[in-house]
Amino acid sequence: MKIKYKILETTKNIDIDIDKLIKVLSILENNDNLKYENKEQLERLMKKYNLFDEYFLKNVNKL
Repeated sequence: MKIKYKILETTKNIDIDIDKLIKVLSILENNDNLKYENKEQLERLMKKYNLFDEYFLKNVNKL
C-alpha cells in the first residue's frame, strides 16, 4: 500500500506492508481480530495514533 505523508513542505510516498501495519494497529486498538477493510480504514487509524511519522513509516516494514 502506498502512503503519502508530508514533511515540512514536501510530500513523500512510501510503500508499506499492509499485514505489518495491521499488526501494529491491532495492538494499538487492542483488537486481535482487526481485518483490512480498505485504505481509508487504515489511514483513519494511523491518524488516530499519529502514525504519519517519517520514522514509523520507514521502519514499519522491518517488524
